[in-house]
Amino acid sequence: MPNFPISVINYVVYSLDRIASYLGMADMTLSDVQQEVASIKGAGVFGTIDYPILGHTADITTTLNFHTPNRDAIRFMQQRGRQIEARAAMGYYDSGAGNIDPIGMRFVMNTLPKGLTLGSLEVAAPSGTSVTLTVVRLTIYEGDERIFEHDKFGAKFEVEGEDYGAQVRAILGL
Repeated sequence: MPNFPISVINYVVYSLDRIASYLGMADMTLSDVQQEVASIKGAGVFGTIDYPILGHTADITTTLNFHTPNRDAIRFMQQRGRQIEARAAMGYYDSGAGNIDPIGMRFVMNTLPKGLTLGSLEVAAPSGTSVTLTVVRLTIYEGDERIFEHDKFGAKFEVEGEDYGAQVRAILGL
């Protein structure tokens, strides 16, 4: 019987450049990974086709949302790279046994600062403070298995063990 992913049970986010310091925040918007595409049209093609450029993606960003403008949020504006890791317990419904089982997911990101929104100050309300980061390397694990890795500077684009950048690196001598 199949397992069905149903929800995020809970998650935590750590800044790994400070000996795994916990970041207490409200929520996180994970990266949106979009392929870079080129359009082709011409003789023999009925219309236009956007096709992905092997291993290339548009700018990848992630957003951390904080309850207040605090030191952890402001620290992300330091002009240097930061590594963060989001660990989540995902609830999967086991249709055979009828149980909801937690499955671990990890999202490890090497980031650069992109923006800080301080938000607003209002009595008895969260501020809406957020930090936007450019992601230069994204690795996703399900349990202990790496299922996705994209390293923009390392010319790596791997999905479930298949590295689509390997042949390009070999051709370029990288």
